[in-house]
Amino acid sequence: MNANLGDNRRARTQRAHHTNPRQNAQLQLSQARLSAAARERQRLARDLHDGVQNELVSLMVELAVAEHDSDTPPVLSAKLSAVGARAQATLDAIREIAHGDRPPLLAAAGVIEAIRAQAALAPITVNPIGTAPRSSNDAEEAAYFACLEALQNVAKHAGRSARVTLRLLYRDGTLAVRIADDGGGFDRVRVREGAGLTNIRDRITSVGGTVNITSTVGRGTVVAIALPWPGRQTALAQDRALSRDDGRGHGSLNPLRGRPARRRQQAPAPITTPTRFSPLGRWIAKRLG
Repeated sequence: MNANLGDNRRARTQRAHHTNPRQNAQLQLSQARLSAAARERQRLARDLHDGVQNELVSLMVELAVAEHDSDTPPVLSAKLSAVGARAQATLDAIREIAHGDRPPLLAAAGVIEAIRAQAALAPITVNPIGTAPRSSNDAEEAAYFACLEALQNVAKHAGRSARVTLRLLYRDGTLAVRIADDGGGFDRVRVREGAGLTNIRDRITSVGGTVNITSTVGRGTVVAIALPWPGRQTALAQDRALSRDDGRGHGSLNPLRGRPARRRQQAPAPITTPTRFSPLGRWIAKRLG
């Protein structure tokens, strides 16, 4: 996911809300929070690359050595292999964050496939239903990360026994997302929304969408999202048009006209994982005989 909010996203969302001062104020507040989060994300990315990734690679080496040790029982070896696979998946996820990229499956296959993959890894039972056509990068990222945030909220507050139905419905240029859980719910009057729900609102309102949250104690929580869902080709054409306007200093609805395009921050150099074909992998194989 790109760490910076794109100029094109701001132009589209301001076009959608410029007639409503209250919506403008809410949008600006959401964008300010997202911008602050992006700066913090860049700082964390450096820390992740310099520290956590190296620790994970070391852990994977130790797991591989223990897995193939002749003294390791077959049952334990299989468990170590499974832990190593989870460590690899964690390392891949950290790399995506550190490099500022979109999740590869989201970029390649779209929202529903990316959500299904995350649902399979979730510590709770998630049932994804529905389909969604390809859309703009901004819309797909907003929907995807909002869904992940909602699932994390359920796991955190409703417990691992909770079950979630995540339904996507596309109709007439709008994607509706409904995330319903059977957890304990909460009292909307007495309990303030936490950072998770605020992040969902910020992501969705930044692309011109809406979020409605209903919850009843003992009956679970429902997060209902609706956001504009332009066709893939339409979104790409709009991006090109807005980029041309920015470069020429035109476009009356875009307050950022004339500003040079941001140069993408160079990603940290990747760390090579110990596959059997890497130098580290060959060293492990040699040590194990």
